[in-house]
Amino acid sequence: MTSMKLKPVNPALPAAEKARVRRMVAVGLLQGNANAALPMSTRIAQITFKSPDPLMAAKIANAYAENYLVANISGRFEATRYARSFLQGELEKARERVQEAERTSLDYARNAGLIDASDAASAAGGDVGISQGKSGSRSLSTANAVQMNQSLAKARTDRLAAEQKWAVVSRTPVMNLPEVKENGTIQSLIEERAKKNATLMELRERYKVAHPQVIQMTSELRALDRQIAELATSTKNSMRDAYVLAQKQEAALTSEVEKLKAEVLTEQQKRVQLDLLERDADTSHELYDSLLQRYKEVTAASGINTNNVSLLDKAEVPGRPIAPRPLINMTVAGLSGLALALLLAFMRETVDDTLRSPEDVERKLQVPLLGSTPVVTDGSTPLEAIGDPKSSLSEAYYSIRAALDFTTSTGAPPTLLITSSRPAEGKSTTSVALARDFARIGRRTLLVDGDLRSPSLHKMFGLPNTKGFTDVMTGKVPIEDAVYRIEGTELDFLSLGPIPPNPAQLLSGNAVPDFVSRYSGRGEEGKYDLIVFDGP
Repeated sequence: MTSMKLKPVNPALPAAEKARVRRMVAVGLLQGNANAALPMSTRIAQITFKSPDPLMAAKIANAYAENYLVANISGRFEATRYARSFLQGELEKARERVQEAERTSLDYARNAGLIDASDAASAAGGDVGISQGKSGSRSLSTANAVQMNQSLAKARTDRLAAEQKWAVVSRTPVMNLPEVKENGTIQSLIEERAKKNATLMELRERYKVAHPQVIQMTSELRALDRQIAELATSTKNSMRDAYVLAQKQEAALTSEVEKLKAEVLTEQQKRVQLDLLERDADTSHELYDSLLQRYKEVTAASGINTNNVSLLDKAEVPGRPIAPRPLINMTVAGLSGLALALLLAFMRETVDDTLRSPEDVERKLQVPLLGSTPVVTDGSTPLEAIGDPKSSLSEAYYSIRAALDFTTSTGAPPTLLITSSRPAEGKSTTSVALARDFARIGRRTLLVDGDLRSPSLHKMFGLPNTKGFTDVMTGKVPIEDAVYRIEGTELDFLSLGPIPPNPAQLLSGNAVPDFVSRYSGRGEEGKYDLIVFDGP
């Protein structure tokens, strides 16, 4: 372990704590440097151990394999050796528990008087809200409660029907009741009364009220009325009596059911305890069967203690270290750096949108290229170079002017706006060069300084900037008073004039379109064939 740079333990610690710390550190080193691989395509495990000491690495790897073999065979041997004796003792205990549980369950059922009446009550339905035992058995009290509950349900139904019927009868006149109208005796009395009433009417037509026959017939009619009223009242009272009887029957059955419920609940408490005892007996019996089956299996396999793990090759002391390997590391680092450099170069080339050649214009911008201008390298200024008709810069602008003439079927556009992507790219020089070239070939050309924030053309020509483009657009000065003729050319120049406080507002209106429409017109009197704007 010293070769693996084991940190020394603090000598101030107690002896027991030192031993514990050393053990934890040693276990950590063994676990952290050991590795066991089991490929999916084979059943051969490979154990490796990393250590600065090659001899220790081989020893520890072999120790892992040998201890695993010993632990495997020892475990199988010990399991087979002690399993039978252990199971024999457990079987005897399980047999005693089964006998004791069954005896306890039987004694409790006998002492509690729990009788199974499932067969006698199997045809009865209903439910009094009390659960049965785990086996679905039913006691005598439960069977009686179920039967009595059915009778109570029927009595409650009869009482509700009688109550509803009496509620209707009590609000209905007695003679309008269907039972009264359908009573044969009452109907015969009503018919007899009708006959006597007709006879009384005839007698009253012939005799006076005090005549004996009239008095007798009136007395008979009153007797019939009393008899009819008594029979109708009796019929109505019979319905009330039926309702009262139904109430009493329901109350009696309800009281009986409550008594039976109390008996069933008491019995149910006893049956819960019986179910627990029976479950204990069943569990003990299942455990006994499981132990007996396991005992048979162990008995059949006793004496067979072969090891299913074998050692194929022992670890040998390595002849050279696996790390570090400088040559391989340098090669991998060089290849990785080369690949990373190529990747960075490719990414830079992919995302770089800089225009480095005339071909890049058409390829990246997807627009036609009118021409390109060379860099002035002879020490002269660009303005001096374009003033020399034989310079390379002048020839380049001649080509651009010629290309502009072929952009449309009628030649160059009547107005040109020259701009650039950033300052100092030659925008103003291009504006002056193109305007001069068109003026040289006989085009009436007007060069306008349209940079409303930083005008510079008047400085190139050495002209004042007191009045110019902004004054003409706003109508303060006529264009004739603001235009300058460039010396030695046929080119007219219109400087910017005063810088406007809000260039965006000035350009967003109709001032520029009105200026172009007013002074641009090819071949028209008093107008320019071409207007070149030097933009921002």
